[in-house]
Amino acid sequence: MLIDLKYWLINLIQLAAALALLRPWREPLRPVRPAHILIGVGLGLVPTALVGALNIALAGSFSVFQFLALPAGGAAQFFLFQLLVAAAEELLYRGYIQGAIKRQCRSSALAVAGSALIFALLHLTGGRVGALQFLTPLCCGLLFGAAYEKWRSCTMLSLILAHLLYDLAVINV
Repeated sequence: MLIDLKYWLINLIQLAAALALLRPWREPLRPVRPAHILIGVGLGLVPTALVGALNIALAGSFSVFQFLALPAGGAAQFFLFQLLVAAAEELLYRGYIQGAIKRQCRSSALAVAGSALIFALLHLTGGRVGALQFLTPLCCGLLFGAAYEKWRSCTMLSLILAHLLYDLAVINV
């Protein structure tokens, strides 16, 4: 199996928790508009370009979408896993945690910073502790959180697409 079962379970639990806490089924669904998709793609390309530039500056190279070189079953599994991760993390960190901080503190800036900080700290796992493992999710969290707060056209779908695009582009397989 390409991706360890424990990571599937962790993200399924995160998604279930986010859905239970947010109770999205009580909210009317907003129709999907092309702007939601374009914003998601644009938001995903910004950190991808920055990480690419940093890699080129430090290592002299940067390859994207490496998962496409996997056999078809592996690429499909990797894509589905990253979709699960993107949905779980955006619903939990931007949807629930950012909203909860904003309700408690009545400050959008504090909510964005707080949820991004928690998001970044929880990415310091699996033996990978370093500046990039902290700064990259922190910057993505700040960017995605600020866009969600400030742009009416930025929906949860936009954030999930941005997160998915970023992860698919930069994660080495």
